[in-house]
Amino acid sequence: MEDTLGGLIAKIKSEGVEEARRQADEIIRKAQEEADGIIKKAKEEAEKIIAEADQKASLRQKNAKAAINQAARDVTLRLKEELTRLFEKALLRQIQETLDTDTVAQLIVELVRNWSPEKELEVTVPPEAKEKLEKLLLAKIKEEAKKGIVIKVDERLTKGFYIGIKEDNLYYDFSDESIFESLKVFLSPSLVSFMQDNDG
Repeated sequence: MEDTLGGLIAKIKSEGVEEARRQADEIIRKAQEEADGIIKKAKEEAEKIIAEADQKASLRQKNAKAAINQAARDVTLRLKEELTRLFEKALLRQIQETLDTDTVAQLIVELVRNWSPEKELEVTVPPEAKEKLEKLLLAKIKEEAKKGIVIKVDERLTKGFYIGIKEDNLYYDFSDESIFESLKVFLSPSLVSFMQDNDG
């Protein structure tokens, strides 16, 4: 009887231990699965965060590069505009210096000698040049002056002159502004080409 009771107790103990082990193994297995799931999810979240961060960094870099390129284009454009303005200013100043009273008188003389209209010629000059030009012209073209040359002034004219047939609306513009506009057409392409060649 005692042997039977001992065997029964041993059997119960053995089965209890076995069940406890089985339950413990099950708990460990489930815990491991949960841990694996948490780790997997954490890795996925980390990868997602890294990918988003990389994308944002790439976008920021792209935007920064675009902003730098735009700024460079703006500076280049402003520089070209400023250089063009300086060249044009220098050109106009050179034209104005060239169109002194003696040069203007010589130009008018050549035009009058090579132009034989039946009507009187009208020459428009700046106010400060009228007196000197009248003396120079009358001294150089006495015969032509007899045909009739009228010299008048225009307050808006700074350098150069206009010449045409009196009482006609047609006249030739040899003012500094007109010469400047004519020459600027040739200057601008050369200037643009120069600046393009020196961009690099």
